[in-house]
Amino acid sequence: LACIASSGAAGASGPDTLNTSIQTDRSIIEALHVPDGVYRGCSEAFRGMLWVEVKVQDSLIADVRVIRHRENRPLSSLRVIPYLIRKKQNLSEIQAVTGATVTSQAIVRAVRHALRVSPVPNTPSKSL
Repeated sequence: LACIASSGAAGASGPDTLNTSIQTDRSIIEALHVPDGVYRGCSEAFRGMLWVEVKVQDSLIADVRVIRHRENRPLSSLRVIPYLIRKKQNLSEIQAVTGATVTSQAIVRAVRHALRVSPVPNTPSKSL
């Protein structure tokens, strides 16, 4: 997978930018008028690039999956943050998992990136 967008990465912008990027946009689906489909995005995480796949259905974030990463601890953030994004349906109220702040923030940034790019071509309509 190729990743072009990595702004807001830990080494490039520092913790203040990371915290701001977590709190900036409410209801990103509405704000960006994101059509239904599957989207992929990426961001710099603690141990390198992290990729996500986001399914938008009926103008809601139906699923978020971390599809590639090199993170090694705590791995709970790879499940908890996608769950919170689906539950809250926005990216502004997501609290980082203790011990995995950089990874948590990277997942949020990757989802934001995914929703700003074109959907994955020939996306099947089945659940992720």
